[in-house]
Amino acid sequence: MGSPRSIKYFSEVILLTKSVYEQELYTWIDWYLNVLKFDHVALFDNESFIDVRGIIDKFQTDKISYTSIVGHPYQRELYSKYLTSTNAQWSITLDDDEYLYFSNKYGDTVKDFIECLNEAYHNNMYYIMWTNMLSKEPLSKYNDKLINTHTYYSYEAFNKIKQIPFNKNNLGKCFINNDYNYRYLACDGKHAGHIPECINGNNYAILVNDGSHAKEIINGLDFNSDCFIAHYQLKNRQEWIRKSTSPIASTKAFRPTFIKPVYDMIYKYKDIFIECNLLKDKYEQYLNGK
Repeated sequence: MGSPRSIKYFSEVILLTKSVYEQELYTWIDWYLNVLKFDHVALFDNESFIDVRGIIDKFQTDKISYTSIVGHPYQRELYSKYLTSTNAQWSITLDDDEYLYFSNKYGDTVKDFIECLNEAYHNNMYYIMWTNMLSKEPLSKYNDKLINTHTYYSYEAFNKIKQIPFNKNNLGKCFINNDYNYRYLACDGKHAGHIPECINGNNYAILVNDGSHAKEIINGLDFNSDCFIAHYQLKNRQEWIRKSTSPIASTKAFRPTFIKPVYDMIYKYKDIFIECNLLKDKYEQYLNGK
């Protein structure tokens, strides 16, 4: 286990962002602080195109730490360094197009969710799988909440495009207990650098539907009711190209010449997209109760 540390927060979400849309970032912060009730957001602003500080000021700012990052940071190095000094008991690193969802079988808050898992499994890491979210039609632009803009998912459509081997339980992100020491590594081909290595020895449960990548399967999980990370996989083509021009964008999916055929081809199979309104409904319920 790690050295003793001062614990100020039970739960924390860590974000490195280069935000483009104000509404999108506002909704993301709103989701984690006010819908799921995280205790803290550690936000690293990588030269965003919007006024990130202005958005933060709309929230209870003592729950958000802000750090400006200039240049082209490697997420794994930034996160590994940050975790050595975090004051949170449980942390998860997420992007601004990733939304954690869990049903009320786990309770109403992320604290309920983690405690429910701890009671059953007593692990120091919980790996939650992505569900890839798409729009029904190709996007030319948007400036709305991702939760409302993208309401569909389809593994089958991805799998029909041979350039990208998307699997049902391909990737995800990991809750970690900071009583242990962690470091994020370079992509190893299996988990793409998303699972941190626990220096004290890994002991984790992977929350999946069918166990294709699982060391330990938590029974009864169902995409339509339980938990997943909604990964808003496709924005519009120009945003993908902007992302692909980063000096550290080395994976095949981020190369500019690769964007157009994938973006165009996937919508040939839009008839097999499956509607998912779980996040939208949960967010609207929260807004109606404010």
